[in-house]
Amino acid sequence: MEEINKWKEDSIIKIQQIAEECKQLLIQYTNKYFNQLEIDLVKLTDQLRQTRQENDFNEIDLNQLKEKLTQLKKDLDQPPKVSITQDSTCFIKKISIIRSS
Repeated sequence: MEEINKWKEDSIIKIQQIAEECKQLLIQYTNKYFNQLEIDLVKLTDQLRQTRQENDFNEIDLNQLKEKLTQLKKDLDQPPKVSITQDSTCFIKKISIIRSS
């Protein structure tokens, strides 16, 4: 019985470790994505301010700024999809009971 309990505890620990690693990766990916969006938005805001201060609006610049803003909105509304895959190889060894006569 002791061996079964040890196997159970070891298996639970392995599952918890892998789940925590996956959570941390997901958080890193998400943070990186939104940090980049924030950087892009700050750049666009700076461009708008500079153009406004210089009072140098022309149709080409306005169209480019509008396209950048539209792309940022799209990126914010539709973040990249993240999928979870399961490895077909078993990382927890199966145990069994063999009865000897």
